Amino acid sequence: MARVNVDAFGDGEEPIVVNSAGCGALMKEYGRLLGDVRAERFGARVRDVTELLAGNGVKGPVAGAPLDLHVAYDPPCHLLMPRVSPLQPLTLFAAIPLLELVPVPGPRNAAAAPDSSRCWSPRCPVPS
Repeated sequence: MARVNVDAFGDGEEPIVVNSAGCGALMKEYGRLLGDVRAERFGARVRDVTELLAGNGVKGPVAGAPLDLHVAYDPPCHLLMPRVSPLQPLTLFAAIPLLELVPVPGPRNAAAAPDSSRCWSPRCPVPS
């Protein structure tokens, strides 16, 4: 499927915007998984929708209408991985006047622990 996706999207420069967090995280890894330059370029083009909406770091998102709410936010585990930045969703929330984020109590998702690793091959050992 990874090779089919790389072929289907071609060699353009435009971003490939994904709204499914886990799929996007895997698509960013196509270069490593397929081991070629074309798949590496594909992976560099993949953007989570929150990355696109949050802006480029110089100009952030446009402020929205105020929402006087307390909102619990627990970031998806793929955003807590060492190679990914969890800041884009927080940047989007910060653009909403009056919105207050409330941390979710308890430990973060175990899948995002720094010592965890994902292996997409049936040959990989199951962690103990």
